[in-house]
Amino acid sequence: MTKVTDRLADKTGLGEAVVGALFLGGSTSLSGIVTSVTAAAGGYAELAISNALGGIAAQTAFLSVADIVYRKANLEHAAASPANLTQGTLLLTLLTISLLAMAGPQVSVCAIYPASAVILVPIYLDFECFLLLGNTPCGTHDALLARASTKWKKTLPVVLA
Repeated sequence: MTKVTDRLADKTGLGEAVVGALFLGGSTSLSGIVTSVTAAAGGYAELAISNALGGIAAQTAFLSVADIVYRKANLEHAAASPANLTQGTLLLTLLTISLLAMAGPQVSVCAIYPASAVILVPIYLDFECFLLLGNTPCGTHDALLARASTKWKKTLPVVLA
């Protein structure tokens, strides 16, 4: 699966970080997604949340094993592309919104908890970063960031309105 992902990254020009996040991350997370959605639909809210958080914790812990196996350099530094850094920031943002929602009051608008809708904004912005940054090395993405900020100046008022 990783070889197919690598070839797909090369052919699309999106880069390993973007294709890895979308293709590998998405496909290997399907079982966890189904488990959490099924648990939530069955009324087991705590199981749905703990499954998702436990999956993130387990995958993060296994990065230490991957770091031991990757002998060329420190794995975290070797993979410190703008796309991976943006994805890490998205993860922190989504977890923060989820944790704040758990600690906050139980409010709903049209039977939807506001945090569920708010979570879509950083996901959209992160996807825009992926499309703009792609496989750009850290030192050469200033022009792309300028382009992104111009586009976001037009997009953010619409998203936040």
